[in-house]
Amino acid sequence: MADPITKYMSITRAYHPRLSYDGSILVFVSDTAGIPQIYEMPLSGDMSQPTWRNQITRGNERVIDCWFSPASGDTRLIYARDMGGNENIQFDLIDPAASGIVNLTAGSENARHLWGDWSADGKQILFAANRRDAALFDLYVQPIGEATRMVWQNNDSGFLGPMAFSPDGGRAIVVRAISRFEHELFEIDIDNDSLSQLTPSGERIRFAGVQFSKDGQSVYLNTDMDSDFLYIARLDLETLDLETVAEAEWDIEHMTLSPNGTLLAYTINAGGVSELQVMELSSGEVSTAPLAEDTPGVVAELDSRLTFSSASRHIAFSYSSPIRTANIHIWNLGSDQVHMITRSSHGNIEKAAFQLPKPVHYSGAGGLDIPAWLYHPGEESDDPIPAVVYVCGGPETQHRPAFNSLIQYFVAHGIAVLAPNVRGSSGYGKSHHLPDIEKRLDAVDDVSEAAHWLREQPGIDPDRVALYGEGYGGFMALAALSRYPELWAAGAVMAGMSNLVSFLENTSTYRQTYDEAEYGRLASNRAFLESISPIHQADKITAPLMIVHGVNNPYVPLSESEQIADRLKGRAIPFEYLPVDDEGIEIARRVNRRKIFGELTSFLEEHLQSG
Repeated sequence: MADPITKYMSITRAYHPRLSYDGSILVFVSDTAGIPQIYEMPLSGDMSQPTWRNQITRGNERVIDCWFSPASGDTRLIYARDMGGNENIQFDLIDPAASGIVNLTAGSENARHLWGDWSADGKQILFAANRRDAALFDLYVQPIGEATRMVWQNNDSGFLGPMAFSPDGGRAIVVRAISRFEHELFEIDIDNDSLSQLTPSGERIRFAGVQFSKDGQSVYLNTDMDSDFLYIARLDLETLDLETVAEAEWDIEHMTLSPNGTLLAYTINAGGVSELQVMELSSGEVSTAPLAEDTPGVVAELDSRLTFSSASRHIAFSYSSPIRTANIHIWNLGSDQVHMITRSSHGNIEKAAFQLPKPVHYSGAGGLDIPAWLYHPGEESDDPIPAVVYVCGGPETQHRPAFNSLIQYFVAHGIAVLAPNVRGSSGYGKSHHLPDIEKRLDAVDDVSEAAHWLREQPGIDPDRVALYGEGYGGFMALAALSRYPELWAAGAVMAGMSNLVSFLENTSTYRQTYDEAEYGRLASNRAFLESISPIHQADKITAPLMIVHGVNNPYVPLSESEQIADRLKGRAIPFEYLPVDDEGIEIARRVNRRKIFGELTSFLEEHLQSG
């Protein structure tokens, strides 16, 4: 008999590894305690064997990330948290030399803080926040123990980040993201409060990572300037000449410069599968990490950057595969060995119960090639089996072969899962990006074509195909359920937008203009946005449907689920609506995950039964 959903929702993860300056302490985030908190592990001399682990943060709120001071002999740690998933991120400081925890952002609890960097001497930090205006992010420097100082009053919409200090702490580099695919690069002279824009405005250019060279005269960054894919370049800050350092026929991600300035670490996103490499800058010689498993997997799925030791001889990273949950690994560059440091729980489920996905392709709307991952129970059955089309969030999120508890539960219970990367998904170049505004429904058609493809596969019951979507994937699911009702036997939606107009009107203030750049402007595209919104097609939904929504979700407001729930209540279709207290964009608390996903899987299984 297959394991119940409770076991699958008890599977834990370890991610965001950070190393102390001397390499003797590893900290990371894990949900072992039921909600993400920080743990520490002392490491042996070669960083291959931890001795024990200790939980160093506690409470009922999740920890989002953490950062060690880079200064010699300094083990102070800053971590980010929010309240109930509301994404009003705050920073706390743990100083082993002092007692207690210091809230660095006290008095600004209603603002969202975006982490930037520690200065090399550990005396100050760089971050962005929307303290002055809820719709705008300004840039701040805060000397530890002193008042915060705004160093750039930014009067244009968009997120700030990534950002980094120069080696001497006197300058900063920062990206302003106008939209998901339109970024601008700036240099700030902190001492003189001056600003220089380094790249043109109004162009579809991305910058996914920025870091000063050791001499402070140039910047290393990930960009897709004049390219279909992200690559690594070096920008000369005096001439503004851009030199390609590393490129591939895929996106290069997670670029990190070593502390001694001689090495670059990065990952290649090869169709969703990670390759971890290190380049010696002087020679251009590249080494590829011997990852712990011979299965496709993902490096740093939840991390923004790889982590070097101060001596530049080790790299810490998280790694996950379809059959192993996320764990911390350390690559010893000297011995060229990768050591798995943590042992996250698999909920007492045998590893053999997990299935590897198969990469497949199908034709989407207009014949566009759509890559996807097919998870199959593996055992042959005389009777056709049901299937689920699994649409992840986004709009630009890419489904990758990392561990997914929900998918593995479905597969263990005899349900195939197809996870498509419809147009708009990242990782496949600009040519795969979703054309904005009027072409939005092409991606919905890609979802419907996924169902058609599944229904034609041997062993799949064409009358038992369900649809699951979360976030933007939830919008896609609602749209596909209402526009192609004949394809679906059931549906489940996690925090989907039901009306793009009300979504844009009610989303967090700092997100509105950012999202309008992609979805369409309320002032000029309102009629079109109304026309494609599922709320106006709700009467066409015929499949049994469950809707789940975190009450504190700041991105997709609860009202998006409430209004379509009102439309569906009283209809002749089975329907359930589950708002979840103390949760935001994701369901982070294990107690809630067990309850919510228990009810969700029971709902889908009930309506995917044969006969």
